[in-house]
Amino acid sequence: MLNNVKKDFFTLTEYREKVAPTQTDKDGNVIFLYSANADRQHSYISAAEKKDMMYYC
Repeated sequence: MLNNVKKDFFTLTEYREKVAPTQTDKDGNVIFLYSANADRQHSYISAAEKKDMMYYC
């Protein structure tokens, strides 16, 4: 299971379906954004959230 920085939990398939609309590149690859330390990367996470993107940690 994956959890995003908001502490919501998803299976890998659920997470992929959730992020695919906003995190798919020009070649059709779904991009998963990952943070090992959400506190230290807060500015990057905030910028992504403004674009409706999700980080998992």
